[in-house]
Parts: sequence; structure tokens; C-alpha cells
Amino acid sequence: MAMPTTTALAAQFEHVNLGGRLAHVFFADTTISHMYREWKRHHAFATGSAAALSDADYDLAISGLRAIEKRVLSEPAESPTDVLVKLLVLTCDGQDFADNAAGSGMDILAEAQRIIEGRAR
Repeated sequence: MAMPTTTALAAQFEHVNLGGRLAHVFFADTTISHMYREWKRHHAFATGSAAALSDADYDLAISGLRAIEKRVLSEPAESPTDVLVKLLVLTCDGQDFADNAAGSGMDILAEAQRIIEGRAR
């Protein structure tokens, strides 16, 4: 079996913000990974263009974003990474991930990051 080239591998990586940390995420070619890329584009547009949009256009952008989120969260996961992608979408790319008094919320994000990156604890 031939090893994939660095370029081929790099094409399969996405940058994901996990609680302010940057992770390189390997995506299998799944339905959820495709929807996640679509969600990232919509999220970037809605959050990056908020000040320039009219209220009606912003509401439309957010409505589209929520529709993609609903599809991602209702789609059956095909891989463990898909489950982690669902966590990122559910928490708005880690931005809405609230830590609890014991600090385990950020521990869960760190654990998800380790799993995505394929690192042992």
C-alpha cells in the first residue's frame, strides 16, 4: 500500500478552534465532514459579516446556519471524528463550551482534541 503524499494528507486536514486552541483535524470522507465544512463557511460568513448585514440578512444567515447545525446533529456518525465534529457544532466551534466549577469542561475539549489528533493521553 503506497503512503499518501504530504499534499494529499494536508488536503484532508481542517483547522478547528477548540476552546481557543488550534487543532489539526483529520476527516474521513463522511457526510458529516462535508456538512461541517459547509457549516464552517456559513459560520465564518455569519460571524464575520454581522456588522455589515441588515437585521433581515443577518437573521437569514443565522437561520441557514441553524439549519445546517440541525442536519449535522441529526445525521448518524460514521466515525469517532464525526461525533467530535458534532460536539464542535453543538458548542459553536468550541466558543459556547462552558466550563463547570470542577474544570472538567475544558478537560473534555482537551480529550476531544487528543482523540482527533490521534494522540495518546
